[in-house]
Amino acid sequence: MLLAAVILLGAHPGIGAAEDPTLEITQAIYDDAGQPWVGAGFSPDSTIGAATWWICQPGRECAQAPSALGWLKAGPVASGTIFEARADFQGVAYVVRSPVWNGQLSPTSRPSLKGRPIVGQKVRPVGANWTGGWGQPGDVSLMHVEACRTVRAAQCVTLSAQGGQYPRSGAPPTLASRHVGWYLFAIDARYSRDSAFAGGGYSAAQFVPPVRVGPTVIRSRPYGPVRRRQML
Repeated sequence: MLLAAVILLGAHPGIGAAEDPTLEITQAIYDDAGQPWVGAGFSPDSTIGAATWWICQPGRECAQAPSALGWLKAGPVASGTIFEARADFQGVAYVVRSPVWNGQLSPTSRPSLKGRPIVGQKVRPVGANWTGGWGQPGDVSLMHVEACRTVRAAQCVTLSAQGGQYPRSGAPPTLASRHVGWYLFAIDARYSRDSAFAGGGYSAAQFVPPVRVGPTVIRSRPYGPVRRRQML
């Protein structure tokens, strides 16, 4: 939950205060293009009604937007926009507002990789810098390290992957001899603090599929190729 209802017009008849419903922002996240995706619903019973959404851009009146089941994918909107969910239940009007939108989520730098591309060495990914998105703290970068057969990041395998869905795969990887001649990449996948993930299903990093890059998933420059350690 991000924000409790900010406006509650009237009292809810026939129900004690402890049982009164509230309209809440359930998630404020990003779509694959780095644009706003926001949901709202009643609590504690989400089935009593569905919210409609209004987009309030700076200097304009709020305008209703198409939504489905309490969710809005807004597409490109101006920085400073606020999204407003509205719903009615038993004659009572409920309104809740999102955090401020600061424009499309975009990287201002690439991620990088610390460590030498030598067999037996550990490498550590360092996150990119980002701008835009929701005007609240708590966004997170989940970092991956991939080894690829080519400098253009083709035929890749995962060496490490952070995130709750990869519970045993996030440690900095140690480079193996099987990757001699391959190139290394750091991957930064950026998520809102409200993002939810399924439980982990991978027993090791090597089974995690390579990440598909896009506006919210950024790849570093290539590092390497990986070489064998020189013997003295």
